[in-house]
Amino acid sequence: RLFEPLKMGDIYISFSYSKLTLSAFYKVLDEVIDTYYNNHDKWVEMMRNSILSIKDEFSVKRMLKDYYSKMYIR
Repeated sequence: RLFEPLKMGDIYISFSYSKLTLSAFYKVLDEVIDTYYNNHDKWVEMMRNSILSIKDEFSVKRMLKDYYSKMYIR
């Protein structure tokens, strides 16, 4: 078979699922590219919202908390 399901942990991902995911990715990519070139204000708003949505995952506070819990608490 050309397209075998991919095994990830206990979950099998079929080619059709990957194709659906790829389709959704391209839809978002088209929207992002269009916004970047045609609507500067909306683009800036999208970037600010993106930064706000991930800032806690990449903060020094989170890093120190992870370090402390992994090195000292176990």
